[in-house]
Amino acid sequence: MLEQDIKKVISIMKDKEYLRNLKIKPRDIIKAIKLAQDEFRELENIVETANDNGDNIEMLCKKLKGHNENFNVKYPDNKYFDLNYKSLLVTIIQPIDKNNQNQPIEVSKNNVYIYPDNISKILTDEIVQLDFNEKLNLDEIIEAQYINQELVEIVEIFMEENDEKALKKLYELTNDPLINILIDWRKEYSDMIDECFTYASGMYEDVMGYVWDKYHLNEITNQEEQEEQEELEE
Repeated sequence: MLEQDIKKVISIMKDKEYLRNLKIKPRDIIKAIKLAQDEFRELENIVETANDNGDNIEMLCKKLKGHNENFNVKYPDNKYFDLNYKSLLVTIIQPIDKNNQNQPIEVSKNNVYIYPDNISKILTDEIVQLDFNEKLNLDEIIEAQYINQELVEIVEIFMEENDEKALKKLYELTNDPLINILIDWRKEYSDMIDECFTYASGMYEDVMGYVWDKYHLNEITNQEEQEEQEELEE
C-alpha cells in the first residue's frame, strides 16, 4: 500500500498540467504532504485530549463541526464522523467492543484526503488520498524516490539526446548554480566545447565530471547497464 501511495504522489509531481493549474512546483506537493502530516498529528492531540476529558464522539463531532456522522451502531462497527481539518479530510472513529462499550476515539489513518490549501490559492479537489503511518516520514521517502526517478531520466537524456537539455532538467531539480554555469558555457562556447583538446572543452569536461560525481550519475548508469545485462542473461 505504501509503495502504491508513493507512486501516486510522484505521478502527480510529474503532471505538468496539474502543477501549472495550481501554480505550484513539484516539490510543493511534498511540502503539502509534510504539512498535512503535521496537521494530522495536531488533530491526534486534540482527540487524545478529548479522550482524557471523557468526551464521547458526539461531543467531539459537535465541537469540531464534523459531518456525515453515524453514531447509532453496534459491534463490530465503529461510530464515526468525517471532518475537514485545515488541509485534511479525515474520519474520526470510536470503536465499540463486544459488549458494545465505547473505546477511545481515534483519527483513522486510512483514506486521508490532502487538499492543496497550504500550497495554492486555487480551489480544487484533493491532491491525493493516502494512508498515514506516523512511524514513516512519508515526505522524505517521496522526496528520495522522486529525485532518483528524475536522475534516471536525466541520465537517459545525457546518453540519448544532448547535454544542454539534460543540464536544464538537472538544474530544475537541484537549483545548483554550478549546473547553471555549465548551461551558460554551452550557450557561449559550444563550438569550442565540442572540439577536442581545447581549453574550453577541458574545463567543461572537468566541471561536468564533478557534477556527475556529485549527483552519483555514474552509479545510475552502471545500475542500468547491470539491469540490462541481467535481462539479456535471463
